[in-house]
Amino acid sequence: MMRLPALLLAAILLTTPAFAQNVPIEPDAYLSPPDTVPRSQLLAAMDASVALIRASGWRCDTISGFRVLLWETGYNIHCNQFRYHYEVKDRGGRWVAELK
Repeated sequence: MMRLPALLLAAILLTTPAFAQNVPIEPDAYLSPPDTVPRSQLLAAMDASVALIRASGWRCDTISGFRVLLWETGYNIHCNQFRYHYEVKDRGGRWVAELK
């Protein structure tokens, strides 16, 4: 078995695109600051939000932006190089995706 030099391995890891579990996050994506939401919760919220967006019949192949809404319970999401803009909100205990 061939072993990769540590420097090469580090280069591969640093150039590999970031992913929420199922959706690529664009390299220049803007995300909620880590002091507002822990990274693990943010990634889980991204996956759930994109699943809801797709279940509503809309596209979201890559994440361009993902922010927590300030005045409501939900998220502001931009997808596909900012081509699509959505809000995912809690409406009376039921989560809904809205195209903006």
